[in-house]
Amino acid sequence: MLTILRESAVTEDIIVRTYLIEASWDVDGEVWCATSPDIAGLNAEADTFDELFSVVKILIPELIDLKANEEIEFELVATRSERLKITAQA
Repeated sequence: MLTILRESAVTEDIIVRTYLIEASWDVDGEVWCATSPDIAGLNAEADTFDELFSVVKILIPELIDLKANEEIEFELVATRSERLKITAQA
């Protein structure tokens, strides 16, 4: 299933598609991970969010079939959560 967040004609010959890529922090591995419901096979890891962004930029063209004069945009959406234990203060 392909979720196109936005599709608009930039010119008569170019269509721009925007793909959703989800990034999350792996607490155990201490790395950022990226997957996508839109791009089959996209699985990436990196130490920093900026590095993950760069890796994703390299992987996307390898995983999707671009046609002539086609451009894509992607949105890398990050979530990070942690569990805190609150202790009562005396």
